[in-house]
Amino acid sequence: MHHLTKGYLGERLAELYLRYQGLEMVARNYRCRYGEVDLIMRDGDACVFIEVKSRLHDAFNHEQHHIDLRKQQKIILTSTIFMNNHPRFFDLDIRYDAMIVQLSNLRLVWLDNAFTP
Repeated sequence: MHHLTKGYLGERLAELYLRYQGLEMVARNYRCRYGEVDLIMRDGDACVFIEVKSRLHDAFNHEQHHIDLRKQQKIILTSTIFMNNHPRFFDLDIRYDAMIVQLSNLRLVWLDNAFTP
């Protein structure tokens, strides 16, 4: 059983919200030697790689939305490995999103196209 950490709770809330918005779950916590992607979902003709940032309080200052370049590079490399290993997604566009989850008041912000390679 998963421990109810803030990261786990944030990822589950983000997933539920995005599913409600019509995205389809593809993979959770996909790992390879380059890194990990929290959520991989399909949004129409796009395969979306989503970084979830969970905060207990005051999550909505600009610095906490930022995904640093090193983390972006890890996500991009991980997405490349995923796409190469899953031919059924070859025809899809790739998008990189972020979900900011503030747990104290269950506020979620979905940043679609949070960064581009």
